[in-house]
Amino acid sequence: MGFPSPAQDYAQRPLCLNELFNVNGNTLLIETSSGWAVIDKSRRPDPGIVLQLNVDGNNQLAPLLGDALITEDGDVIAIVH
Repeated sequence: MGFPSPAQDYAQRPLCLNELFNVNGNTLLIETSSGWAVIDKSRRPDPGIVLQLNVDGNNQLAPLLGDALITEDGDVIAIVH
């Protein structure tokens, strides 16, 4: 049995991304090429907001600028109303 570890007082629980980023029923946590993104599905797409796209099977994040999205490759996707 031995003696208790002196490091027990410094033990931390594992990091949980859902708790760290407050993920709930209205949010989605996705992994991107540059890290993690938390997407709030309840927000309206106002100008300047960053949207998640699926282009050719790859997830990308693109800012909404006026009536267009700018992809990570610099391509412009026009939005038709």
